[in-house]
Parts: sequence; structure tokens; C-alpha cells
Amino acid sequence: MRIGTANSDVGLAFGLKAMAVMAIGGMGDVRGAVVGGLLVGVAEGIGTHFGLGRLTELIVWLLMIVILLVRPQGLFGSPYHGTVQRA
Repeated sequence: MRIGTANSDVGLAFGLKAMAVMAIGGMGDVRGAVVGGLLVGVAEGIGTHFGLGRLTELIVWLLMIVILLVRPQGLFGSPYHGTVQRA
């Protein structure tokens, strides 16, 4: 629908959710990105189904916080990712 306005933050919500998916799934793992995206989508769908409206974005961030408290490297991330092993 054309309303004649443009903002600089048009894709901000999508970018922030993508960052949450990356953190949930784990850095550098495609399986983690897929599972993280599915978890975020299901959480938003359940929140919308129960009529929470804009609070579904809060659900995504709470899900990310809980997962990162339990597994700081993400669901499929390696605890040794980014560390240098010396011979």
C-alpha cells in the first residue's frame, strides 16, 4: 500500500530479529540458523495466536536471553569457536 512516506528504520525490526536468530542458533552454523529461525517464528506465531500483539517481539528477546543464559555459545555453536589452539 502506498502511503507516500519513507523512514530510515524500515528494516530495523527484521535486522534485529535476524541478530536474535543468529545468537540463538550459534555463530557460523547453518543448522543453528534454521532451528533459531524456526523457534523465533513459532514463538511469534504462538504470541500472535494468544493476542499479545506487539509483545511478540518481547517474547523473541526473552527467548534469546534464556537460551544464551543456558548455552552462551547458542544452540549449535561450538564452545571453542574463535579460540586458537596452540601446538
